[in-house]
Amino acid sequence: MQPAASGSGYRLQFAGLCLTVLAFLVSARALESNHFQENQKSKFIIERIEIAGNRRIETSTIVGRISSRPGDPYDVEAVQRDAQALRDTGYFERVGLRVEDSRDRPEGKIVAFDVLEKPIRRDTTPSQSCPVTIGQKSDVDPAEFFGSASAHWENNFYVGGLWPDGTIVFRPNGPGHIYQDGSVGMKIAWYRGKGVRGKLKIQGKRLDAPTPPLRSHFSDYGETGFQATEVIFPTEGCWQVTGTVGDASVTFVTRVVKLPGLKPNVAPPKSGLSQTGDGVTATTSD
Repeated sequence: MQPAASGSGYRLQFAGLCLTVLAFLVSARALESNHFQENQKSKFIIERIEIAGNRRIETSTIVGRISSRPGDPYDVEAVQRDAQALRDTGYFERVGLRVEDSRDRPEGKIVAFDVLEKPIRRDTTPSQSCPVTIGQKSDVDPAEFFGSASAHWENNFYVGGLWPDGTIVFRPNGPGHIYQDGSVGMKIAWYRGKGVRGKLKIQGKRLDAPTPPLRSHFSDYGETGFQATEVIFPTEGCWQVTGTVGDASVTFVTRVVKLPGLKPNVAPPKSGLSQTGDGVTATTSD
């Protein structure tokens, strides 16, 4: 026969039981809170997305830079990331985010991005002598082809990420690379669609003045699908750029403008594939 528990023993057992119950209640409350937060995330739906304030840049180009779409669950963090993605493009002086309740659907949200485009100086406007290529929204999934919202293509071979107004503007603290020799480089995307297979070659020349040929630099992405590159222009001016894969080719024309105050911000590429405008390819490594 076991001895009866003392009063202090009962008190310890009771205290332990209370702690167990308290822990259970805290855990249940945390689960309930998480469940509530998940419900809050999925409670509202993006009814539509609005872009306001753009004048030169196509709405489709701006929408192509964000991930949220009508019909998606409304997520505060996701739309804030979208606003930051637009700021990071370098196209805008300011990007504002507004979220409004729908008048038609209780669960609907209207997500609006208010943009103020950076001014383009008069000398950056394409001249009549430079027949620039204006990008269009392509039929390629943006998840497979970055730059698909502002692209040009011939048959199933695409070039994307083309700049608004067909003009690439290099400005202090803006996107792009500035090299010690004064040449400037910008990312250009390519996509090899159905029936296009092989290694990419890039050639180019300035149309309005004699200059050295352009250069390009990129890592090997294989023989199909997406290929990111940097196209390096020795000077400003009106440039014709042609990408070739086997028998397929696509050509675009862009004007390149360098604003005052540019400073070198990158060393020459140390690894990858480098090409000159005559199609000669060199492999460099660290």
